[in-house]
Amino acid sequence: WAETMEGVSRRGASVASRRKGTRGEVGEHERQQYVHSRLQALENDQDPLELENSDEEFHVEDVLDEEVEDEEVEVGVTASLSKKKKPKKRKKGQRVFIKGKRKTRGMERRGPKPFIQLLEEAELDRLPSHVPTYFNAVAKPSRYPPRRLCDISGFKATYKDPVSKMRYAGMREYGVIQSMPTAALHARR
Repeated sequence: WAETMEGVSRRGASVASRRKGTRGEVGEHERQQYVHSRLQALENDQDPLELENSDEEFHVEDVLDEEVEDEEVEVGVTASLSKKKKPKKRKKGQRVFIKGKRKTRGMERRGPKPFIQLLEEAELDRLPSHVPTYFNAVAKPSRYPPRRLCDISGFKATYKDPVSKMRYAGMREYGVIQSMPTAALHARR
């Protein structure tokens, strides 16, 4: 191990001296002392956050029964986060978000409400008439001309049939207009 460390230190020292200028030389004895002191510090290090081992009190059956009673359900974003992914590197200053299950005890499992139901629940008809709501909101007319769209396909129409006055985008749509019976064309006017 010492032989490999010497090779690394020689290579590293030459690169470091080229990058940062000349440094003070460290003897082999001082380096060995430093390595030994670091190893001793790691061996003697006792994690201050480590609490008493509480594994004796933990029983898997009890936890499973509690989860069934609570009906914990993974909802929304947390359900997709539960899949294992590689941890992303955090930038300095970013907040840390704690991942976990969202408790939904007593909550029914249902999807999003339809828009009509949301409008009914808002009871917008009870508001005074001067308050703008979804039902009485009015926008002023556009200052731009209306878009010219193809009556057949809905794409931007660059042409207009002189007989039927229908707008069309290309030859395929023009063929459809030509194949229409004349009664349908006159009904468009």
